[in-house]
Amino acid sequence: MNDADIKKGFWAEVRTTFFRGVVVIIPLGLTYWFFSSLLNAIDGIFSPILEDWLGRSIPGLGFIDDLAVLGWVMRKWSDELAAFRDWRDAQPPSHKTALETLPSVQETEQR
Repeated sequence: MNDADIKKGFWAEVRTTFFRGVVVIIPLGLTYWFFSSLLNAIDGIFSPILEDWLGRSIPGLGFIDDLAVLGWVMRKWSDELAAFRDWRDAQPPSHKTALETLPSVQETEQR
């Protein structure tokens, strides 16, 4: 087998592998595009109904999603706040007083 035959075989294999990949990738891309477009259309249709109509017609219903986000943030940050409190309580008394006092206006202007 000479070099020309090896190069032909290599490029034939590259073409075959490439086109096999294209045959797999294109249907996946089209499927993703179809379902993302479908979900965007559904969101575009129902979002105004749910946000505007229900949120304004039933008092307080518009705040439910806001309360859900607020509860999620509080759960996420509660561990961080507990860790900060533990760290603050472990500091020596001289550092605690410095942590609990606000800087004066002059100190903030100097920085």
